[in-house]
Amino acid sequence: MKNLRISEDKQIIDLSHKIDLVDKLKKFQIKDNYDLNLFFEEVACTTSKIFDESLVIINLFDPENFKIYFHATSRKSIDLLREIQKIKKLPKAIINLIEESDYPCIVSEDQKQFNTLNKFFTYNAKSNTLVIPIKLKSLPLGVILVSEIKQLYWDFLANSLCSNIITIIKSSRLFEKIEFKLNFLKSFESKIASDIISSAPIGILILNKELNVIRVNPEIFKITRLNEKFLIGSTLSEIFLGNSFSQIKFLKRIIEDKPFVIDEFPYKTIETNENLILSMKMSSIKNANGELENIIMLIEDVTEKHNLQVQLNENMVSTIKMLGYLLEAKDKYTGDHSKNIVNSSLIVAKMIGLSSQEIRDIELAASIHDIGKIGVKGTVLNKPGKLTEEEFEEVRQHSIIGANALSGNKELQNVAKIIRHHHEHYDGTGYPDGLGGEDIPVGSRIVFIADTYDAIISDRPYRKARSIQEAQDILISGKGKEFDPVVVDIFLKIIRSKEH
Repeated sequence: MKNLRISEDKQIIDLSHKIDLVDKLKKFQIKDNYDLNLFFEEVACTTSKIFDESLVIINLFDPENFKIYFHATSRKSIDLLREIQKIKKLPKAIINLIEESDYPCIVSEDQKQFNTLNKFFTYNAKSNTLVIPIKLKSLPLGVILVSEIKQLYWDFLANSLCSNIITIIKSSRLFEKIEFKLNFLKSFESKIASDIISSAPIGILILNKELNVIRVNPEIFKITRLNEKFLIGSTLSEIFLGNSFSQIKFLKRIIEDKPFVIDEFPYKTIETNENLILSMKMSSIKNANGELENIIMLIEDVTEKHNLQVQLNENMVSTIKMLGYLLEAKDKYTGDHSKNIVNSSLIVAKMIGLSSQEIRDIELAASIHDIGKIGVKGTVLNKPGKLTEEEFEEVRQHSIIGANALSGNKELQNVAKIIRHHHEHYDGTGYPDGLGGEDIPVGSRIVFIADTYDAIISDRPYRKARSIQEAQDILISGKGKEFDPVVVDIFLKIIRSKEH
């Protein structure tokens, strides 16, 4: 017990002595580069002593490009210093380590940086290496490397050493030079940013945390038809008055650090009442501590592009409908059948409460749901007898063919999905993908029931039409199996209302 106490006392005395060595660095004054050299040579010597004569290498570098302009080592070896002085720039692995480490850290033998440190600094360490980053306001200025670290309390000693070094740098004229350089870089970056904002071909709004506009560029005046006096200080709700802009939704996305993008935003100008389509992209601007400082909003007038796309879509739909007329000539049943499906599908979609866009998609999909049959042989479509397995497989491909015909158009993606899946079964036994339940697009579920009902009560090449009551019984028996139960109930309600 006595020996243990003596050992603990020695450790305390040893630690106290090392703390005194570190504190002596505070007395140093740096007035010029000569003093800087003396100071870091003293730092190298002190660091070696507190870590039991370990090899210490100090590198100071230009914070912009990590080019080394000063070396020091605790060992008075000309050969070692000569080798170290050959180093002109730190390797990427070490730069990353310094940038990521705000505090001293140990690089152990099992870490990938260990071999890089060993090879690059040619000191052939056999165990852990202590890395002490020298930073000023998060700006990396240098690094101290201590090889084969075994000292107890290394973290306490290393943090004290780092703190004292930064204190000396701050109190010296060297700090003034660094501060000037930092301010110059910030002002330079600010000037570049200002030039970019002013000359940008899209509208830019800079907002504060309260969502008030604090800066704009000339292009935004052309887009919004508003002047600078109105824009500066306004909120987004005031700028987009009556245009369904949700500030709450927008702010929530920004706080969650998620990008906020609206590809097409209908905008009615306040003064001229013009109807425009705008594209909006917004993201946060954070300070060095990662806190929200400002918000940048990029706005582009895409009205012309939107109108062109609408025209292209209308032309494409017209072309597809023309193909449908050709299909009618090939399979006369398909023409009248499609018209019936459109009428009943629209009524169901409205009763369910779908959006106007969903209803338009269903209307188009219902009118051309069998367009893929243009790729099926006429002899198969109009065959009076039972189809062979091979023929039936050919017919099954029509939903895929029809969907593929539309898939290249971004605006018709939902229509393509409805067509592809309008033969899926609610229980997952349909085709082409075996989807089931809510995984089947609601438009497909509606069109499938309307399609089935009209097929049952119509003459087909291989059989005569069946009665309305038989068709209703088939839909009822298929609820939850082939058909969506909710859609069946609504569909039957519509059919029965027509009977009275």
